[in-house]
Amino acid sequence: MASNKEPQTLAGDYARVGLGYSCAFTLRGQSLECNWQPHIPTPATLRKIIDIGKYHESRHVFLTAKAKQLGGTVLCLEV
Repeated sequence: MASNKEPQTLAGDYARVGLGYSCAFTLRGQSLECNWQPHIPTPATLRKIIDIGKYHESRHVFLTAKAKQLGGTVLCLEV
């Protein structure tokens, strides 16, 4: 019997990640979503943002807080 229950959604605040961009992470069920401001960066700009290190730092802070809130472990795989 399938469940019609909506997956749990856990959202975070916007974090400044460099080059004038901010992102807010949302954990929706088993998916991690990222909402960018002022818009989604180009691939070249995204690479620069990742090289700065604040994107991964912000994601780690978000996932650590949500794991604590859920009382378990959260695993994030990048592909």
